[in-house]
Amino acid sequence: MALSNEPLMNLGEEATAPFDQNRISLILAACYRGLMLQTGYMNRYVQSSTPGSFTSNHALVSWLFYTLDMRKETAEP
Repeated sequence: MALSNEPLMNLGEEATAPFDQNRISLILAACYRGLMLQTGYMNRYVQSSTPGSFTSNHALVSWLFYTLDMRKETAEP
């Protein structure tokens, strides 16, 4: 299980506020061999095109990761 809070910055020339997005998520994960599936809830708090106006988006998210084992196999004596 993972709980995260990610404040995101916008540093472009047209940025109206440096912190224009925040993502809060609660994720559960399951692993099997080299695969990991993460599924959970994410709330994205995003600045709208109108400065000073924000939107709250609720989403179900899923990520699938695969870990490659790049180690060389050693021969047993």
